[in-house]
Amino acid sequence: VVGGAVGAAFSRMQQVADAFRDNEGLQKAQQKTAQWREKMAQRREEDTSSSSSSSSSASPSGEEAGEAAGEGEGKKEKTKEEVQEENLEETAAGGEYAVVLHHDSAWDRFGSRLRDMPFLHSFFENPVFGKFFGETELAVAIKEQKKIDPSFRLADFAEEVEHVIAPKLVSAFLEGDADFIKLHCGEIAYATCFASIRERQAQRLTLDPNILLMRNVQLKGGRVLEDGEDSGRPCFIWTFSTQQINCLRDSKGTVVQGAIDDIREVHYAAALTTNPSPETEGLQFPWKVSELAIVGNAPVW
Repeated sequence: VVGGAVGAAFSRMQQVADAFRDNEGLQKAQQKTAQWREKMAQRREEDTSSSSSSSSSASPSGEEAGEAAGEGEGKKEKTKEEVQEENLEETAAGGEYAVVLHHDSAWDRFGSRLRDMPFLHSFFENPVFGKFFGETELAVAIKEQKKIDPSFRLADFAEEVEHVIAPKLVSAFLEGDADFIKLHCGEIAYATCFASIRERQAQRLTLDPNILLMRNVQLKGGRVLEDGEDSGRPCFIWTFSTQQINCLRDSKGTVVQGAIDDIREVHYAAALTTNPSPETEGLQFPWKVSELAIVGNAPVW
């Protein structure tokens, strides 16, 4: 009876969350990534059918016509987009990220910790290092990103993080989807996440996979990387939070840590760069997760 009541409460919470969700942004982000996946599929098909290596860099037919058709609309919204860009840049340059940390959750046991991510750890823990991520560094990163993708807009990127990248990434981590993690993450993020997945599998333990709420998506900084596997590529640091259930179960479904009504606000940080192999089959979005960390968590009630 208690379990049924809790389940009904969670269902109501998700209904309320859905009511406040930015459905327009959700549809826009999902449509954009769907179009990108279709575009990459077309390129793979062209590569397969063509014997010329130059065909791999050819754009799908009709792309320029599609951009020309939307040019008028883009001009109408130009002022709005510029304001959104400026707001995002100002937030990133002046924002701080402080949370109340609790160390009694399932994610402290199996989470991807900040100290395991050298780039993110330096950004959040070293004040001197953080100063390098001012307006100039971010502006340079945005400029370089627009060289890679002339259609790049921070507002679109934020929607993509909130509605596509973050939900899929967190779900894959909670569900132990190692294939998804490997396909979409860089070496450091994959190594840490996979270690957590492997440890859970060895102990026959599972994290609760439910994401009750996704919010507080914020751009915290950006810079062009100077070393590592992503050297020369712009990297953007995003933070976001979810509401999740702190509940760890064994192979029989018995709760061994936490409780089914222990809801936590979990705070994440992620470093994202463009994927160097965007035509790889199975990719859900064009960004690579270079680093991912759980910064902390706090009880919701």
